[in-house]
Amino acid sequence: MADFPKEGMVLSGDVAVGREPVPGDPVAGVDRIHLEARLFKLGDTYHMDGALDADLTLSCCRCLEPFRFHEQIPVRHALQPAGRELGPEAFAYEGESFDLGAMVRELVEVNLPMKPLCSEACTGLCPMCGANRNRTPCHCRPEAEGPMAEVLKKLTKGE
Repeated sequence: MADFPKEGMVLSGDVAVGREPVPGDPVAGVDRIHLEARLFKLGDTYHMDGALDADLTLSCCRCLEPFRFHEQIPVRHALQPAGRELGPEAFAYEGESFDLGAMVRELVEVNLPMKPLCSEACTGLCPMCGANRNRTPCHCRPEAEGPMAEVLKKLTKGE
């Protein structure tokens, strides 16, 4: 980054993020992450302005089936020398380079939905037999459990 052009530079291309799968992680796969951004320098801080297009395979939190997910993420972040206190829109760099993959991975993870759904109408898995109710109608009757269930049973029976 020592020979950084005064007019800045354009970053355009696919970014490899190198994610290790973690149990319970909703990301089943990274299909493609593409970055289009302009990078310019003011003092010792680099500024990046652009967007990420992320094509991922997520696992639905209701039925656990994989589904395709696309997200366009705005990128307006600063790259500051390591050792400085960083704000929420800043990442650190050390020496003459920074880890673009780590920055992109964090931006994608922060923008994932809290509860990824294959569709709003997903009916999920049957809690009794485990069948995917999106594919197979389930005729199980869920039984209420716990101390409150006993009280409700007595109330409905008129005791």
